[in-house]
Amino acid sequence: MTASARISGIRARACSRQAEALRRLGEKRTLARMAEEEEEAAGEARALKERSRKACVLVMAIAEAARRDLRGAFGEVATQALRSVLGPGYALSVAHEVRADRTQAHFGVVSAEHRTPRDPMTSRGGGVVDVVAFALRVVTCEIVGHRGPLVLDEPFRYVSPELVEAAARFAKEVSARFGRQVILVTHQRELAEAADHSIKIA
Repeated sequence: MTASARISGIRARACSRQAEALRRLGEKRTLARMAEEEEEAAGEARALKERSRKACVLVMAIAEAARRDLRGAFGEVATQALRSVLGPGYALSVAHEVRADRTQAHFGVVSAEHRTPRDPMTSRGGGVVDVVAFALRVVTCEIVGHRGPLVLDEPFRYVSPELVEAAARFAKEVSARFGRQVILVTHQRELAEAADHSIKIA
């Protein structure tokens, strides 16, 4: 092989190696750029995850504040109702429990005889349930912003006869306090007689 042929072969191999080196350099730069993009994407994902975590914390804090407000509103009005109708020793306790991302409220009635909260359904017959239900309806209307009259069918049907007048007084107090007309459908004479206006339907 002549010197010229050897030089040509060396040049060809050098060119081939140079092309391979350039190709690999290009691959390296591409891989580096991809790694940078992946790192940037990972950083954005971490930032998004952190923002999501903070948002969850904020939502949970807002939900807890709302639960406290509801506990206060429900508890205050229902306790006032119980004391107005049944006596000064009564109060309503409200506890919240979160299950499967849903909040459940548990109501308990405390009295002078029973300091541990008891289920309203088992407290002094159905009268306690009627009084608490009336108070909760009032508070619910206030919370949701319903401005119309409160219309209830036999709201105190299980309240003892000797306590119906007290229940009527509380209904009038609610009407005055919240500026809301209260319309009751009832068979209880004491309740009808305590009303500002009554209509008898034969």
